[in-house]
Amino acid sequence: MVITTLLNDQTFLADVSCDSWEDLVDIAGAPLVREGSVEPGFLQSIKDTVVKYGSYMVLVDDVALFHGRPEAGAHEIAMSLALLSRPVYVQDKRVKAAFVFAAVDNDSHLELLRELARALADDELLRLLRNGGSREDVLRRFAIAEESMKCVECDGVGGTADRNEKTTTERDMKILCVCGLGMGSSLILKMTVEKAMQQIGIPCDVEHQAAGTMSGINADLIVAAQDFADELAGRDNVVLVTNIVKTDEVKAKIEAFLEETGVLT
Repeated sequence: MVITTLLNDQTFLADVSCDSWEDLVDIAGAPLVREGSVEPGFLQSIKDTVVKYGSYMVLVDDVALFHGRPEAGAHEIAMSLALLSRPVYVQDKRVKAAFVFAAVDNDSHLELLRELARALADDELLRLLRNGGSREDVLRRFAIAEESMKCVECDGVGGTADRNEKTTTERDMKILCVCGLGMGSSLILKMTVEKAMQQIGIPCDVEHQAAGTMSGINADLIVAAQDFADELAGRDNVVLVTNIVKTDEVKAKIEAFLEETGVLT
């Protein structure tokens, strides 16, 4: 299933006007409720998560990916998109476009989120989302992302590592990517971390997890959005990033951590 099949005439909302991010969740999520993809309680689970963990669902400047718990009433993989006529704010983060995304478990939507992550690295798509682009133009950019998914070498996966520094690791590093629910933002972050680590040249095993279910899980490195600074306070193996889809930022911050801890020498 690809994004262009999910964003149809009913699930692509243009020129949306609302007064708050809570209203935005209701408006953007309404098509998914009407088509039976989710229950109304699913939208409430989105709001509850944002209240608890803050603005981490704003993945990049001006663009949010609102998602809730599968057990809160998600019946199938589904997505809607709302483009706003005027922005709303989640805490201090501005939102001009919002996806509402539903999945039935933590992993079956992997390829869909991989496609979304690639698309959100496209400056032209971001321009369209921020400025109320037409459905045709937005879907055209997503179609380009879909095509690029068929070409593994375009993603840089499996290529030669950028760096050849000596490392002190005798086993694959275990890296944990964290978000509020463990099935949306952390999965996108996992993909970015895997790409960054491939470029750094250190073998790793990357997993994703909800912040509230980390107890007892050991990891060499935890990577999360800046919003989880308080949640992860007191740990000395945490890297916080501001943009979870930007490989360059994630790579630079992981490299700094690895150098500081002596893994890269």
